[in-house]
Amino acid sequence: MTDYEIFVQQAQAGDHSAYTRLVMGFQDIAKASAYAWLGDHELARDVAQEAFLEAYLNLSQLKSAAAFPGWLRRIVIKHCDRQTRRKSFMTTSESTDIEQLSVDSSPLLKLLSAEKRHGVRRAVEALPENVRITVALHYFGGASGQEMADFLELPLSTVKKRLRVARDKLREKDMNSMEKITKAPSSQFPDEIAMFIAIREGDLRRVESLLDRSPDLINAEQNWQRELVYNGVLPFATKATPLITAIEISDLALQKLLVDKGADVNGKCGCATGEPPLWTAALLNRAEHVQHLLEHGAEPDVRSASGNTSLHVAAMRGYTNIVHMLMESGADATLVDDDSEAIWPLTAGAQNKEGWRAVDWARHNDHHEIVTFLEVDHEIRPSILDELNVVADDTRVHTGIKALDFFAPISKGSLIRLPFKAGVGMMVLLGELSQCFLSLENGDVVWTGFTQPPFDLSDLEAEMDEFGLRDQINVVLASYQESLEDQHKTFMDGLGQLESMRDSGKDVLAVIQSVEGFESAIEENLLRLVAESSAGSITSIVLTPFRDEEQAWDQLRAPYSSQISLDRNRALRNLYPAIDPLRSMSSSDRLHLSEQHKMLLEIVTGLFRSRGDLSAIFDAEEEVTADIKCQADLISYLTQPFRITEPFRGTPGQSVSTKSMLDGIQAILKHHQIADS
Repeated sequence: MTDYEIFVQQAQAGDHSAYTRLVMGFQDIAKASAYAWLGDHELARDVAQEAFLEAYLNLSQLKSAAAFPGWLRRIVIKHCDRQTRRKSFMTTSESTDIEQLSVDSSPLLKLLSAEKRHGVRRAVEALPENVRITVALHYFGGASGQEMADFLELPLSTVKKRLRVARDKLREKDMNSMEKITKAPSSQFPDEIAMFIAIREGDLRRVESLLDRSPDLINAEQNWQRELVYNGVLPFATKATPLITAIEISDLALQKLLVDKGADVNGKCGCATGEPPLWTAALLNRAEHVQHLLEHGAEPDVRSASGNTSLHVAAMRGYTNIVHMLMESGADATLVDDDSEAIWPLTAGAQNKEGWRAVDWARHNDHHEIVTFLEVDHEIRPSILDELNVVADDTRVHTGIKALDFFAPISKGSLIRLPFKAGVGMMVLLGELSQCFLSLENGDVVWTGFTQPPFDLSDLEAEMDEFGLRDQINVVLASYQESLEDQHKTFMDGLGQLESMRDSGKDVLAVIQSVEGFESAIEENLLRLVAESSAGSITSIVLTPFRDEEQAWDQLRAPYSSQISLDRNRALRNLYPAIDPLRSMSSSDRLHLSEQHKMLLEIVTGLFRSRGDLSAIFDAEEEVTADIKCQADLISYLTQPFRITEPFRGTPGQSVSTKSMLDGIQAILKHHQIADS
């Protein structure tokens, strides 16, 4: 039995150090294999890390320890394929890609002069795929012939033949010096992997051991590709530090360990929000975590990227206990939020505001007890927002979300389809809609349906924690970790709860998660969801699985009366909510739209249909016409900040009445002489 087979068996039995030795033994082979596919050392390193993490989390499924090299190779190839497909949607020049290669990332790049790098890359990539991978493994990864044979699941003679073919071809390019190049393994790489695995598993003893051996890990950040998340291997990577991660997962023992080991209690995460630990604890209403951080030197007035302090956030969300704790520890209630260093651009459509104190945020969000506690004077600051308490008439629900109320207005009791997409603000939109329904006189919210890896109940709870909604919504989701029978039972319980709430007079928003394998279970119960009741209503948003062949959803299909589609290009330009104007629509049969709304809808959708590509609107090289200018202004106007994102952006949320929204759109059209009335 080989050494690696022994390590595999020990790792399967729970020996973490054995898996670390496996990583150290195979990391260069894995990275070299990935480089052969991707031609990029940084991407190859990311892929190798993802592959080792996936292998670790699925090690119990490996039946034969001897098969580990080939099994790992298949995982590496799978992630390379995902990276290749992901890169096909991106535009990256060859020259830029070459320039970004780190000189320290490969001995090959250290030894060869800069002018030869292009030749090296072209020569290696010009090799046939099956030959190229052996070159990468041998010359870049320093793998022996037998190691490559095991990894590629090939006879040793075949591997040697491929190397001979490669040498013959590379000699033509005068690259014989490659044979002398080897690469030393990185000692930090396996520790980073082990650290994040230990944190995820709640293994405090392992975390402590790793920190004792590699103290720099205290400053590590979550950082892995989204493809690994979508495959169910790891949760979303937020570039959070271990300390902020401990707060997010509500692990006070881990937080105490990390602080004892020297974690910076004021150290900000590498994420877009730039939040310090105390800010995170205040946002999530983690009172014990706040108290511990304050006792160990956390400064209450450290700002996030949005310019808000922990006191601002606690006042926004109405966390009275946290406000008292922060004030007792010396928080300055006179500070205004300062977004001068904010990395979030001001959302189009939002109004600039002067800096707000914590008491202003509390007053804005109707947290009267905090206002009384913090108030320095009794001046009532006039609202700078066109705010609207969400109201509903017999047929319409006015959400206050301009793009939604214009393109896909919602009626009570309707059935709405929303294709699941990640990275386009879908959860934020659903969170804001949940808050809208909670603002109704008889409004309520239920999330039900089915989960799939990696998104499970704890992930939804974490999202709702950040939105400040966890204690306000009802969650009856079937976990993918349950048996099939139990998952069906949980979903039926959710349906029963919805019907009971409706029949008691509630107007309920039902967010229903549909996943492959359970779609029929939801479809067979659609009639129950749309059944009329004289007491209340169920408005259902069904998160349907997103399939590539369904991208062009340009028609509304029964039984759905509305469709909301989110546009990735808008999200990339920070145009939120990223509602697609051509694939978001509602059936006019259920809605009593005004003549003004119908007319404007026809004109605006016609404009967007003529130039659906955002680059054709914002990056037009030809003479900019009135139509293009009008579309750009409309896109900007139909974006707006949300209330649930106030802590992250430092911008007050907007809620706009339907009349104000229609008048605003009509004014833009008239300004550009698109409509005369």
